[in-house]
Amino acid sequence: MTNALFLLLSLLLMHSGINLSGIVVNNEGIPIDNVRVSVKGQNTETYSDNKGAYSMSDPENQDSTILCFSAIGYEQTELVVKPGEVQRVTLTEESVNIEEVVVRSDRHGNINNYASQKVEINPFEVYTSPTAFGDMLGVLKIIPGAQSPGNDGKLYIRGGSSDESKTFVDGMMVYNPYTLSQKNVSVRGRFSPNMFQGIALQAGGYGSEYGQALSGLLSLNTKDKLDRQINLYLSSTGVDGSIVCSAKRSQVYMGLAYTDMQPYGRIFKDDYHWNKYYEDISGNFLEIFNLSKKLKVKTQFSFSKSSVDYTYRDIDSILFNNDISETYVYGQTTWNYAISKNAKLFFGSNLTIDHFQGTDVSLQGDSVQTDVIFNHNKIFFEHKKGRFTYTVGIEAFHSKFDQNYVFVNTYDSDITNLLISNFYQVTFNPIDKTCLSLGLRAEHASYIDKYNLAPRLYASHKFNDNHILSFSAGTYFQNPGNDYLKLNKALDFIRSDNMTLTYAYAKNRSKIQVDTYYKQYRKLITYDEGTFFHTNLNNNGNGYAYGVDVFMKGNVSLLEYWLSYSYIDSKRLHQSFNQSRMPDLISGHLFKFDLKYWLSPIRSLLGAGYHIESGSYGDVMINGRRTLMETPFRNSLVLNLSYLPFSNTIIHFSCQNVLGSNNIYGYTGSAYQNKYRAETTPSKRFFYLTLLFTFNASKINNQLNSL
Repeated sequence: MTNALFLLLSLLLMHSGINLSGIVVNNEGIPIDNVRVSVKGQNTETYSDNKGAYSMSDPENQDSTILCFSAIGYEQTELVVKPGEVQRVTLTEESVNIEEVVVRSDRHGNINNYASQKVEINPFEVYTSPTAFGDMLGVLKIIPGAQSPGNDGKLYIRGGSSDESKTFVDGMMVYNPYTLSQKNVSVRGRFSPNMFQGIALQAGGYGSEYGQALSGLLSLNTKDKLDRQINLYLSSTGVDGSIVCSAKRSQVYMGLAYTDMQPYGRIFKDDYHWNKYYEDISGNFLEIFNLSKKLKVKTQFSFSKSSVDYTYRDIDSILFNNDISETYVYGQTTWNYAISKNAKLFFGSNLTIDHFQGTDVSLQGDSVQTDVIFNHNKIFFEHKKGRFTYTVGIEAFHSKFDQNYVFVNTYDSDITNLLISNFYQVTFNPIDKTCLSLGLRAEHASYIDKYNLAPRLYASHKFNDNHILSFSAGTYFQNPGNDYLKLNKALDFIRSDNMTLTYAYAKNRSKIQVDTYYKQYRKLITYDEGTFFHTNLNNNGNGYAYGVDVFMKGNVSLLEYWLSYSYIDSKRLHQSFNQSRMPDLISGHLFKFDLKYWLSPIRSLLGAGYHIESGSYGDVMINGRRTLMETPFRNSLVLNLSYLPFSNTIIHFSCQNVLGSNNIYGYTGSAYQNKYRAETTPSKRFFYLTLLFTFNASKINNQLNSL
């Protein structure tokens, strides 16, 4: 959490009758922030602020209370305190055994399992980051190397297309993690941030456990513990509610959300004519069940049903009626069994059913209906012996794709594919503060009847408690998409060879990270543009991408800052490109910052986010002639304000693209005349207002603490 919001929480607790307070320091007397302070045997807890200070109430008003102090990188401490006494608590730094499976002291930065090449985000940032608007995809916009165009919203990582990055929940791949897509309207993520305890983006390398992602993966980890509470969010776009119940061995999260853009759209007009505004009803369920001290089971279920119907005219005044809808159901279970102190067994399985239908999707007068059933199963065994950690596993991806496309004639497609993978990994700590990991992944896809073998390498060294240097290299494969396979079964895996060198400096809550990388693409899909469908599909494409990503976060007093800069040079010969060039929607230079500042006199958190990026390239067909065009640079300023009138209430307001910048994401050419027009979002600005209410079992902590 941000330091400003720790102070915010402390001020709120003052109004609830504080009788337990103090400051937490290390052995050198330096204050420690983000220390969890809890009342033993109760649900009451808080966190220390950037000055190490904490304050809370004991709801039972006892003569003496046992407080528990815990922080990553320090030994847990218990202390008996009396009401009214101001305590000075000293925490002892815990010794980190380099032979552990995972070096857990992220206060100083991890070195194992590609950890130093990740950028991790607390889900709390989803609600406070100016660019997020309560969406997990939005908060990733600040991360270097990740581009998310405003007319799309999907993730484009280091020059890769959006389908080259995959989303994993608790190690399991999620099919189609985005909401219903509309023309030039940004999509959002499907899942509620309240279910997750960590969000990590890996844009460089990742271990052999993960496959079918050429450029990067988004890793979401569900919470291991849920606090009993009720949340209610009322916003300008809908309502969202959730409840957490707990028993002796299990905890259950249940959430339901309804979105209706009609009230907003009636007030703030845009360039489209809406026959039916975007509407969505969705639900999320998570159960954490501790069957024993060694076995933990998580079960997750999500669904959504969305629809929208709007019309627009293209440059030749042809009217398109885009009437689309989607029904999405997702279920998953994971089992983690600790066989012994040094060995564990993991099993996971999920199932997704996705039904989509729409009109005027590709051409005026067409209609399409697509049904996908996707199933992912994984099992792996991990064992630590001395300085070695061994991992071996097998997984299966089964998908069934059925599509009915109507334009003049009817075209049916049916693709059933089973992809089997084996993965092996050995992690070795030859000396203290050094890690070496070797991995190998083998795959076979039944539909194209092809095999691949992907080696992976990771090495890192921690020079002292704050400096880490790491290197990764590996080969990554991905199955051709269904939209290609339905036109040509005789395709091969797409391949990329990646190398990344990372320097990271981490101290307390600050971090500086610099990544340099190089990617070589092989066997990219190329085709010729046909009248209705692509023709001459093959794997003759190739390309490369190299660049530098710089990321910095920290705080100055009550101001928290996130800064990032990305440079990329990429060329590709793929799709219908007639020459090797920069991919669509990719900017060569991108600078971003997020600022958050706590104003104590009015109990408010101010946020500002700004990004500026160079233009992008794209082919434009103008009167039958292909022309390569570049857009101007794009920029956007976002401002937000979070005000806390009561301890359980937040009023949040955001405005996207405050300056009203006319950002152009490409061009569309006329089929009959020598003219073209810019592709922009249907509205220049977006306003968002929400009221957040939280009711805790402890009656003291508000949602800021649990987030």
